[in-house]
Amino acid sequence: MDWIDTPWTGFFEARDPKLIEETGINSTTIATISQHFCKVPELWAFEVHKGITKILANREKMVKEGIADWAMGEALAYGSLLRDKIHIRFTGEDVERGTMAHRHHVYHHQGVDGATHRVLDTLYPDQARYSLHNSSLSEFGVLGFEVGYSYSSPHLLSIWEAQYGDFADTAQPIFDTFIANGESKWVCQTGIVVQLPHGIDGAVS
Repeated sequence: MDWIDTPWTGFFEARDPKLIEETGINSTTIATISQHFCKVPELWAFEVHKGITKILANREKMVKEGIADWAMGEALAYGSLLRDKIHIRFTGEDVERGTMAHRHHVYHHQGVDGATHRVLDTLYPDQARYSLHNSSLSEFGVLGFEVGYSYSSPHLLSIWEAQYGDFADTAQPIFDTFIANGESKWVCQTGIVVQLPHGIDGAVS
């Protein structure tokens, strides 16, 4: 531990490695997040794309029926973390909309150029920050930055999403050099999460 560059003091010591912590959320939290995820912003006349209107109607139907698809489950997970003051940083190609158009965490006003609404930014008045950024196709550079960012604290969720496997391949040197052997070679700990959206909502992998 004397040599670890990112020691995360107190993070591991406060936990019993043999016990799995309770991570569930109650029905009130589920209702708050899921209902928020189904609504267009009410503060001003925000005109969403017609396709979004259909998606929101399907989400409302899911809430009433007590079921959830990938996008709803993801929103519940992120929303509950933001409520618990866990900063989330999420980057990758088209992460705002989602590769399969399943996510839609950012709405674009159809009548006002450049006006957007970030859905999960307004869940709770004292929530943590949700940094959601579409990135360029410079996967090597973007993932490298995110790995470095993830070193800073164990109390954040850093996610990088590649649209498809061939995009992830472009970042392979980061996987091999900085993630797979990060602690043994560079003496750094990271909680970076890397994901591929293959198979989500009808996608062909």
